[in-house]
Amino acid sequence: MVEIKFDGQRYGFWQKVDIRESVDDLCASVRLGLTRPGAGDSLGLTANTVADVLIGGSLVTTVRPDSVRRQVDANSHSITIEARSLGRELVDCQYSKTLSGLRLSEIVKRICSAFKVPVKIEVETAVVPDFSMQCELPANALINAVRAADLLLYPLPDGGLVLTRPTDAAPVASLVYGVHIKRYEVVDEFKLRFSDY
Repeated sequence: MVEIKFDGQRYGFWQKVDIRESVDDLCASVRLGLTRPGAGDSLGLTANTVADVLIGGSLVTTVRPDSVRRQVDANSHSITIEARSLGRELVDCQYSKTLSGLRLSEIVKRICSAFKVPVKIEVETAVVPDFSMQCELPANALINAVRAADLLLYPLPDGGLVLTRPTDAAPVASLVYGVHIKRYEVVDEFKLRFSDY
């Protein structure tokens, strides 16, 4: 069962669940929906609410709401919550910063700290002579710098990020269609076809 937990309360029994996470994005995204009888309420979520998303009691991600949509008719109400993990703060703004002579790990720490995004550093990194962002998304600048160093920066269940090295280790889990996955969707997207040179 999928639940959200915040302010000492738990809400479960979601009828629609969509949770996405990728090593190509710095934040996980969550969309939850349900329809129930009666007028209902917004569950008390605000722009500053930090909520844990759990599946079967295990933490999957920690999010802040982007939107809470309510539809009410004479017999029922529907609530749809869209939220992203704490790394969203690095995606939703433009930022300018110039840093020189610091290790990449320190650059990642400083930028994440400016946006109150927790970060865990698992690798030693090289010194970056000059790092500069001019009115750009911190997420893009960090992803580009990390990829240039052959490292990974991706979201953790606590909502923060981890800077680590890719490995050739065996997968940590096997997902089986019909057991762990009830439905899946494949999207072939071509709008970024010239993004790799």
